[in-house]
Amino acid sequence: MKRVLPILIGSLIGLFLFVMPGSYVEAAAEVNPIIQSADDDCACHDVTPIEGIEKVKITANLLISFDFWKASLQALKEGYYIKDITKIEVIKHNQTGQVMVGVAFENSKGKVKMYVFSNGKFLGATPL
Repeated sequence: MKRVLPILIGSLIGLFLFVMPGSYVEAAAEVNPIIQSADDDCACHDVTPIEGIEKVKITANLLISFDFWKASLQALKEGYYIKDITKIEVIKHNQTGQVMVGVAFENSKGKVKMYVFSNGKFLGATPL
C-alpha cells in the first residue's frame, strides 16, 4: 500500500496537468507599430518600446548598476519605493539609438515618481 499510494497520487497530478484547461504561462503579445498619419508630426513616433529578452537584459543591467542603487536610496529617503518591477519601461530612440529606462516609484500616499535612466546613468525624476 505504501508503494501504490505515491504512484496513484503522482498519476493523478500528472493527469490534472495535461487534462485541465487553460495555460498558466502566456507569452507577451507583440506590440503593433504605430501608424503615423500625414498630419501627425509629433516626435512620439521616434521611439520604440523594447520588449522580451532584450528588455530583461537591459533591466537586469540597470538593477545592478551603482547609479540605480544611489537613486533608489535617494527615493527611499524621500519615502518612495519601487511600485512594480514588472512595470519598468524600456524605450529606444530610433534616430540616436539611445536606450532609456523608466522606473516607477510610489510613496505611501499613492503619489508616483518616474526615475529615468539612460545607458545606466540617472537622468532625473519626474512626478506622474
